[in-house]
Amino acid sequence: MKDGSLSDGSDCAWVDNITLPAGQLVAIEKIPTLFFSIYPNPASKTIFVSTNVTGGIINIYTITGQKVKSIAISDSNMSIDISDLHEGIYLVRQISGNESNTQKITIVK
Repeated sequence: MKDGSLSDGSDCAWVDNITLPAGQLVAIEKIPTLFFSIYPNPASKTIFVSTNVTGGIINIYTITGQKVKSIAISDSNMSIDISDLHEGIYLVRQISGNESNTQKITIVK
């Protein structure tokens, strides 16, 4: 910011030379290697999960964080019965080793 005013963008300044102090760590987020897809979404009785791993677990949580299901991943393509869950939004988390991936699903009745 040149003079504290950015009303129309005409008085902006850019910095293109950034120096970090020695010993300062810069983190680069690891690209996840754990992938899965869930369909259909929304769902009512069964969801189908496709993943790139076998082993690990899939946990299903309410939007408030309560775990309502935990399923061992036995195959890269599985079906999960959700007919006992109430209508609403849930988080599905796949955990394998020290990696995890989370997706949101909607259950309708």
